[in-house]
Amino acid sequence: MTLTSHEKKWFLVLLGVALLFRLGAAAISTGYQQPDEHYQILEPAHGLVYGYFDKKWEFERGLRSYVLPGFYAGCMVAIRKCFGTEDPNRVAWILRTLSAFFSMATLLAVFWIGRRLERAKDRNWISFSALTFTSLWFLFVYFGVRTQSEPLSMNFILLSAWLVLLELNAPNPKAWRNLLAGLFLGVAFSFRFQSGIVGISYLILYGMSRKWKSFGQLLLGCSIMILIQGLVDLKTWGNFLHSPIEYFRFNILENGASRDFGVDPWHRYLTSLNRFFTFPIAVMVIAGAYWSLQKKVRKRFVFLWVMILPYWLVHNLIGHKEDRFLVPIMPFVVLLTCGGWASWLERSRESFRRMALFWVLLFVLGGAVFTYSKHRWAWYGDQNQVIYEVSKQKDLRGLAVTYLLTSGSYFYLHRNVPLRAFRNDQRTQEDFYDKIPSLYNYLALFDDQAVVIEKLQKQNVRCELIARGVIYRCEESREFTKK
Repeated sequence: MTLTSHEKKWFLVLLGVALLFRLGAAAISTGYQQPDEHYQILEPAHGLVYGYFDKKWEFERGLRSYVLPGFYAGCMVAIRKCFGTEDPNRVAWILRTLSAFFSMATLLAVFWIGRRLERAKDRNWISFSALTFTSLWFLFVYFGVRTQSEPLSMNFILLSAWLVLLELNAPNPKAWRNLLAGLFLGVAFSFRFQSGIVGISYLILYGMSRKWKSFGQLLLGCSIMILIQGLVDLKTWGNFLHSPIEYFRFNILENGASRDFGVDPWHRYLTSLNRFFTFPIAVMVIAGAYWSLQKKVRKRFVFLWVMILPYWLVHNLIGHKEDRFLVPIMPFVVLLTCGGWASWLERSRESFRRMALFWVLLFVLGGAVFTYSKHRWAWYGDQNQVIYEVSKQKDLRGLAVTYLLTSGSYFYLHRNVPLRAFRNDQRTQEDFYDKIPSLYNYLALFDDQAVVIEKLQKQNVRCELIARGVIYRCEESREFTKK
């Protein structure tokens, strides 16, 4: 469907407001949402550019690919050349801003998928309501600016799904459409291997339409990116497709994630609706999903159900669960909700429809105010800034940090000096204390400050608190001069 001039105006207004919200979030969303966001992407990207980084166990074993870190390494080089800066805070902000622009792809795909699901009677009900929600709801704004695999892969999954839906509804197949859809899915897979589950959804959808040739073209497009993934692994790990194979072996064959990081209850992903949307809106999501299954309309929404269920089911079968794992399919959940409500409201009386829309709007606005005010936008940002502050000390020889996993490591330190986690067990080891200040002359102590300082004093080491209430500069007592 083409847009009228009135529709174009509101379409562009919504996109503009959505971008402004994301640019604002990029400015305040310091730190990172989860350590994986940093240590699997930005930290190795720093290593590719500067030759040193804090290598975690995934990169020791080869569970992770260098494709996404390689992309961000290229961005960091471009930032240095275009903006003349290597300042970690500025680089991180620019990368988050770049993610904000990438996230607009999801919004475009949400709108046009919704448009395809509409009929003349409910024109604009699905497309504009879904676009509005995904543009402004905190979940999509916050994750939209993260340098994180889940939302980044989501952008390409949505673009791919949009092309697939066009192909399924088109009377004449277009090879380029299938190839591009497959290529986008391949990119999503390289960014996050779980995105390959979407291939199951495509197999079902193309099979239901008996468009096997088109499905073959999609697989060809996907294979192009998988080939690139394999060649990158061959170069970095020495084996073709090493990282996805090791990832599957660890998480599925060895059950490593559940064994090492815990098992969550079976209902974790059902209750995630409450955490993603607040309880009143979660109820609305369930109601919309129910109405989308009604006999008169369910055929229209089969596409959305098939995009959601395989991904949800596979993740639900794995013991270790995290809400962020489901972020890539949340736009489909929103579309399904809007579609179900639209189909229900179009059968209602005009007076009841206005009343229902009033209460829906009230719940959404109330939930938005609540989530924006309560959400923590700067996860670990304070600890990142501690590392950043230490990096400015000209006499820095080495740094020991209480919580290295949440502190940003070398990306924020940006100095090639010894850096080590000062964990609880190490605070009782004499040999570790012996390395202060000879190897580590700066400490970032987020807890146990008194215990550590007292022990160092007994070893003739004096430490001066210099910044942020946690940064200490240490010297041998006879050499210590107070600044």
